Amino acid sequence: MRRISGWWLGARGGKLAAVLTPGVTMRIGSSITALTLMLAVGCGGAEYGGMSEADEAADIAAVEAVVSAEMGSLVAGDVAANVALLTDDAVIMPPNEPALAAAEADAFFAAFLEAFAVSAGEYVSHDISIHGDIAIDIYHGELTLTPAGSDETVIESLKGIHVLERQADGSWKISYDIWNSNDPGQGM
Repeated sequence: MRRISGWWLGARGGKLAAVLTPGVTMRIGSSITALTLMLAVGCGGAEYGGMSEADEAADIAAVEAVVSAEMGSLVAGDVAANVALLTDDAVIMPPNEPALAAAEADAFFAAFLEAFAVSAGEYVSHDISIHGDIAIDIYHGELTLTPAGSDETVIESLKGIHVLERQADGSWKISYDIWNSNDPGQGM
């Protein structure tokens, strides 16, 4: 096992594993999950030298604007606007679904918005950290969904992680979007 920024990575039983705290080991079953964890861990302990508080605050505001636009695109039912927030090589990891490449995101979100009308959505809390050209947003949110063919609405409580990359023009785009429901079986 190798220590990286307060985490331990190594192999156990032929599989990559991460020890998050002493005695707690998480096995990593797919290469995409491993890549995401390594990206987050690799960036987690690095301080971006020379970043002023004003620059960090501006980056956090820019990241908040991107994830707010993501939520807004879902409420508006605008698949193209949602997918435009992703990098070309982004990976999305929806609940109970396989990981999807950016090229598959439009079909996923179109199918989701066909299955559910999203009447409201908000990120209830964020923990955003900036690490050079990488931003990590750990969040909790809520979506108000109405399943197709139903009049009953469901409030879906969710949690997730966005990993964003600073683009050449200084803007931010989502490179990894991982989320799960807090209420399995209700909506998503």
